[in-house]
Amino acid sequence: MVRWTGAGGSQLEEANTINKSLSALGVVITSLAGPNARHIPYRDSKLTRILEDSFVMNVPTTMIVNACVKKVKNQEVVNEQMNADDLTNIVQKLQLELQAEKAQEETNCKLADVEEAFIQVQFECDQQEKKIQALISQLEREDRCIRYLETSRMHLESNHKKTVAHLEATLEEKQVGYSNLETEHARLMVEHERLKLSGTNRQFEECNWKQSKKLMDEVMIVSKHTQKQKDVAEPTCPSKP
Repeated sequence: MVRWTGAGGSQLEEANTINKSLSALGVVITSLAGPNARHIPYRDSKLTRILEDSFVMNVPTTMIVNACVKKVKNQEVVNEQMNADDLTNIVQKLQLELQAEKAQEETNCKLADVEEAFIQVQFECDQQEKKIQALISQLEREDRCIRYLETSRMHLESNHKKTVAHLEATLEEKQVGYSNLETEHARLMVEHERLKLSGTNRQFEECNWKQSKKLMDEVMIVSKHTQKQKDVAEPTCPSKP
């Protein structure tokens, strides 16, 4: 209370300025101690502008509260006590904020570690996926190769059966021809004996004998050639790819 000081003139003006600064300081302290402070009026006085860094930065700050035992100054003592309580709340609030910031930093570090581990796991999963796709492609190629070999085998078996059937028919035909030649040979031998007994000239006998021998040689050649073709047509066991 300025009137209790008995000041006048320039001292009174200075006292009023000090009171305004102290009132602005009380408003700042109350705003900082509030649960939902959006605007802190630091610029309402020179004192609050000077003390702004002490409130918003993590620096040691001490406030001394003076109390008077006179009854007339009880209200001032109460106001100072309220300001001190507000400052205590500010300190507790700042401590909680610091703890929250520390917890947030630890959480961010853990999140960064988890994110890094996730990226590593994702990379390993991508590598495994590439290996799986490569194995699937290899299996598909091998499956196509197996189907191709199976088709080729069936085609070769079909051609072999056709070749064997053709050779068997040819062999049967040659055997019939061979039988006919044998019959003709027997007839010629009988004729030869008959002519020999009847006294036919030797030149005719030699001619018939040569013709008979020639027919027998042809039959043997045809038989050997047919057997050789049949042996060549026999299928061989294909090696594994």
